[in-house]
Amino acid sequence: MSDAERRCPSCGAMVTPDAEWCGQCFTSLRAPEPTRPAAIRVVAPEAERTGKPATELRWPCPACGTENRIEENFCTACGTAFGELFRKDEAPPTVDPSEAFRRSLVFPGLGHRAIGRGGEGLARAVLFTMCVVIALVALVSGAGAGAVLVVVGAFGALALLVYFGSAYEASQMARGAAPLVSSRAIVWAVSAVLMAAVFILAILITFATRASSTQ
Repeated sequence: MSDAERRCPSCGAMVTPDAEWCGQCFTSLRAPEPTRPAAIRVVAPEAERTGKPATELRWPCPACGTENRIEENFCTACGTAFGELFRKDEAPPTVDPSEAFRRSLVFPGLGHRAIGRGGEGLARAVLFTMCVVIALVALVSGAGAGAVLVVVGAFGALALLVYFGSAYEASQMARGAAPLVSSRAIVWAVSAVLMAAVFILAILITFATRASSTQ
């Protein structure tokens, strides 16, 4: 059959090469359009088992590596703030654990700063300073000896705990270990000490005022 000859696939009648319809049975002679494949939804095996969306995004904690949901602002395992993820990809400074320990003994937080964890070091420095200041204020408040001893003893012990604990923690973190106390716990501790300081100082001022009025 020549190129000029063309027949209807339905009735076999002769049709022109450029015809779009058969003149006998009116069958369409247009070439069928290619069909698009249906969209395929790929579901991960884990999503089928747990029922969670396959595209759920998670943040890897920069401190301990735990994966957290995108909605979380702090690591659910160690409490590290996810702002750490936006730091430049710089290698953390290499510090000898004993050097980090000695720097923390100079002042709490300096060891953390030396190993590149300045934010956590600052939190520990603030907590230590607050405890020392409250203890000193209690000493010079002129309140009763019993009240002063309780306040000085409590906040002095907490200051020593922060002092030596920060030094030990800095040395362990220099070896690659995770923080012993999370940043969230330190923030809560600072808030609690601040509220306790306001309450205790109010009581000490009351004692001092009564003592001076009776003299």
